[in-house]
Amino acid sequence: MLAQLLNDPQAAPRVHCKPALNLLSFPHSLIAMPAHFDLIITADYPSRTAELRLLDAHGSQLAYRQTDFKTIAVSRQQGLFDLGDYLRHYVEEGKEAASVAEIGVCIAEEVLGEEIFRMLWASESQRTLRIQLPGASEEENYLAAALARVPWEMARAAADRPRPRP
Repeated sequence: MLAQLLNDPQAAPRVHCKPALNLLSFPHSLIAMPAHFDLIITADYPSRTAELRLLDAHGSQLAYRQTDFKTIAVSRQQGLFDLGDYLRHYVEEGKEAASVAEIGVCIAEEVLGEEIFRMLWASESQRTLRIQLPGASEEENYLAAALARVPWEMARAAADRPRPRP
């Protein structure tokens, strides 16, 4: 049979193959982004750091970030951890919207970091983010308790930044 195929290519069965999809030229808006994410935040109060791991619905890690809260201004931390109180006591009347936007940019850039935020923000479709804080129930882990109060849904890019691509 093999000899016959080598001598007479017309005898070979016809197989129709579709060309491979070239993702480099494929429109990014058509690439399926995950709809469900888990953000696992492991806080270490003594060092004032947190490890953030973004996972897809299957548990595969998509992005990682270690955030050092000592590098974030204390005034920004007040806005992160208690936004209502921050707006009431530290923001001039009429400037609340701008302050909320600044806190949103802080969450995106200084807490989540570019890699995690890009993954969450790139898609324009509806998605779900479940935030898990292992260690938040530990009595002495004040950073984990504070991170439970961050208004994560406010994360946003700075006004002068375009929407990232996946």
